[in-house]
Amino acid sequence: MNYFKSNYQLDNVYFYFAYLKDDKKQQGFFKKLKQWGYKIRTKEVKLIRQTDGTVLKKGNLDVELTIDAVKDLKFYSTAILMSGDSDFHALVRYLQSKDKKVVVISSKGHVSFELLRAADKYINFNKLREFVERV
Repeated sequence: MNYFKSNYQLDNVYFYFAYLKDDKKQQGFFKKLKQWGYKIRTKEVKLIRQTDGTVLKKGNLDVELTIDAVKDLKFYSTAILMSGDSDFHALVRYLQSKDKKVVVISSKGHVSFELLRAADKYINFNKLREFVERV
């Protein structure tokens, strides 16, 4: 949060996360994020039993993030997307068509080519390590 406050004029910072129902550590983490000013968007991880007996954990919030980004268009000029998922390429292009700048933050090797090409600016998350690591 401090990095973004010092480099951007912030209106809202959202944090999207799929959680495990009984994970008390995650709940404490979300509480701390709220104290720091993040708006938290969560949903419970779905456990899907496969035919081979394994359990697949599913829980992404791509649609929720996209809805918030579109719903709040009038409140920002730059969107900062911390993801490398190519699914967000359409959102990036849409935001740009509405005269929004899009900064993509992700780790090298974990960012899609489409997002790299589409972003107005790309920041390698590893360069932010000093701001986000606990000492």
